Amino acid sequence: MPTSTVARLLSTLEGCGAVERDPDGTSYRIGPAIVTMATSVDPTQSLLAVAQPHMLDLVDLVAEAVGLAVPVGYDVHYIGQIDCVNPVQVRDWTGTSLPMHVVPSGLVILAHWPEAAVERFLARTLERYTPETMVDPDQLRARLEHIRADGYAWVLEEFSEGINSVAAPLFNGTGSVIGALHSHGPAYRFPDDTWSERAGRATTGRPSPMSAGYGVAASLGIGIGDHLSRGAAERGGLRQTLCVVFLVSTPVSAVGALLLGSEWRGDDMLLGALTGLLAVVALVCLYQGYASATAGVVGPPAAVVAVLLPVAVDFATEGMPEARVVAGVGIGVASVLAISYAPLIGGNVRRGLLFSVFAGLGYGSLFIVLDQLSPESGFWPVVVQRLVAFGCMAIACLVVRERILPSGPVLRTASLGAAVAGLGALSFVYGVQHGDLAPIAVTGTQYAAVTVVCGILFRGERLWWWQVLGLCGSATAVGLLVAG
Repeated sequence: MPTSTVARLLSTLEGCGAVERDPDGTSYRIGPAIVTMATSVDPTQSLLAVAQPHMLDLVDLVAEAVGLAVPVGYDVHYIGQIDCVNPVQVRDWTGTSLPMHVVPSGLVILAHWPEAAVERFLARTLERYTPETMVDPDQLRARLEHIRADGYAWVLEEFSEGINSVAAPLFNGTGSVIGALHSHGPAYRFPDDTWSERAGRATTGRPSPMSAGYGVAASLGIGIGDHLSRGAAERGGLRQTLCVVFLVSTPVSAVGALLLGSEWRGDDMLLGALTGLLAVVALVCLYQGYASATAGVVGPPAAVVAVLLPVAVDFATEGMPEARVVAGVGIGVASVLAISYAPLIGGNVRRGLLFSVFAGLGYGSLFIVLDQLSPESGFWPVVVQRLVAFGCMAIACLVVRERILPSGPVLRTASLGAAVAGLGALSFVYGVQHGDLAPIAVTGTQYAAVTVVCGILFRGERLWWWQVLGLCGSATAVGLLVAG
């Protein structure tokens, strides 16, 4: 058959929805009209039939309408919707096709297209539906990058004023994006101030894919910083070293806030101040414990409580994750226990254990409060946290008539450790703002493993056999959490 005839036939079939052009522009596939016909003939094999049980669960969870969309050329076509029981609802979009850049279903599909296909889409003239519609190609490229990292997308009144929506992509067995699951509702109630992140994760049905990655970056930074700061504390005093840690990490956090374009929000600043107080309380309890008993008594309970508290809260509020994530959390907690255990037991064991538990509760509470920070506030709450903590430690130095800051090599070493640890802390905060608390809490507290390795490499410290198991467990836990 002549090429021109084939082209005309395909054009006709594309016009009636029987076929559609692949994103790469070089081939065709079955279109939405055929999908709709196939659905009516064999519902057990359709994407809609497979997705419906999950859509029902999602409606119960978010209390808003939930729908399913598939890509059709440069549009998304809505093939099904399940309404909520709320008397005020958004209309049913089933049978409607919309441009990809104005709805979250389109954005999450676009985010997983090949780069060349995305560039062809962005080269087109993009229609602005409302004043909020994003049509600038550079801004859309950056937005798609964030969507790939987060695993979902929000659209706030960009398609229609008064309607907000969130979506996550659906993939086939080969990893290709084939559709999107979305939820939408009136802007005055969806999302509320605390639901945006959770609703986004709910549509994905899994933790944010980068959650464990942020925790790993945090553990590396904090672990190396802790190693450097520990050496400074041994030579220049604990209180002075902590003053340096909090003071130097303040401008590091401020630069991060400026680069991230963070917003100054009063409620989040109060939470930041609270975390500064919690950090000081946890540190005081921890070192009071060390003054009462040996590290073998104080370290393990503090570490385990600090991990278990936020994990328990996350599982209670967000629901139990996949089995791999639960296994990763369990192995991670056991690894922290093994790495922090020391064989020498002595001193006032009861008093040491009491301070140890309070220290763990302080750190665990700090993690939970950090999880309440809005993503828009970025790193400004960390700046407030560091200033509050520095103020408390500076007052403590003045009370005992010590210098606030050490001098010479101790100051330089402590400053370097503070800068590195500060970057790790920023990664942790960014993770809890954009990911899931449990994986980040577990992977972030694996900094103990980094500190142990640094001690072996640079201080000639002994590695006990149970610490070897703990290091192996840390690697296993991180792998499970990243995969989960």
